Amino acid sequence: MGIKGIDVSHWQGDTNWNKVAGDGIKFAYMKATEGTTLKDKKFEKNVSAANAAGIKTCAYHFARFGSKSEALAEAKFFLSAVKKVSLLYLILK
Repeated sequence: MGIKGIDVSHWQGDTNWNKVAGDGIKFAYMKATEGTTLKDKKFEKNVSAANAAGIKTCAYHFARFGSKSEALAEAKFFLSAVKKVSLLYLILK
């Protein structure tokens, strides 16, 4: 069996990160942003609590762009959100 991880966003509500760690989860992908205006309202809290529980944290952006200029704007928005937290990985998808 491989290393277990999860994907979380505000849709999962409040996460008990100590219980998640106790269940053998080693990493969590967390939605940070979407488009150029949506920052996941649980992102910073989830990263902080997961890090405190010893879970490696990763962030991703849900892309909505239709042009090169929109893609650049979304990337800048994502980077502005994730620079405020301590992460192991960043994922653009």
